[in-house]
Order: sequence, then structure tokens, then C-alpha cells
Amino acid sequence: MEVLAKIHPSEINANQFSDTQLIIRIRNDKKGQFWYEGEVNVPNQLSLTPDQSLSKAKIRFGILKKDGEIEKYVKVYGSKYTDASNYSIALNIYEYDKDGAVSDRKDLGIEIQCKPAISETIS
Repeated sequence: MEVLAKIHPSEINANQFSDTQLIIRIRNDKKGQFWYEGEVNVPNQLSLTPDQSLSKAKIRFGILKKDGEIEKYVKVYGSKYTDASNYSIALNIYEYDKDGAVSDRKDLGIEIQCKPAISETIS
């Protein structure tokens, strides 16, 4: 299993509502079909919903045949409580075989930058 994760745009604004996308691409590089799922964990200063605090979510990618690829995204939100800093997002991807057992697992960490908005830097 090959997993690629990136943040686009690569940064969000501090201390105000803003959002970005965590884009995840999975490729099945093995023989056979596999089911793929993932878990996303963000720190408390960020959220996976725009109007409340949610730090964990599951993503179901589905079944991929050999050399099949799929891409999904998750929105990540900042709020007035999000300070200017770098935050680490944990991403766990699971590959299930035909018996429903986990046959592979990838754990990734990806950084998101939170910078002061332009109006906050001008004084």
C-alpha cells in the first residue's frame, strides 16, 4: 500500500475561522483486492467540523484492486482559539484483506502551519 498525504492550502490563519484540506491518496500496489479505511486525529486547537470541536474521524476509502488508486479529502478548521503555531495531524491507514483482518497499516504525521492573519501582523 502506498499512501500520500498533503495539506492544501498549506497554512491556515490564526485566531479566526479558516479551513484547509487534508488530501489523502491510496494506491494498492499488491495482488488482490483490499478494503481501506483511515483515522484522522487533530489537536484540540483544530477541528474536523466548522461549528464544534471534533478531533477524531474515520474515512472509508473502499475496495481497491491491484494498481487501483483513490483520493479523498478531509476539511480541517481553525477558529478564534487557534494560535499561530505548527500543529501535527495523525493519520492511520488500515488495509483489510478478504477475511476482514488488518493486513497492513501505515501511520503518518503531517504538519499544518497556522500563521497570523495579515491584519494581525501590521501594527
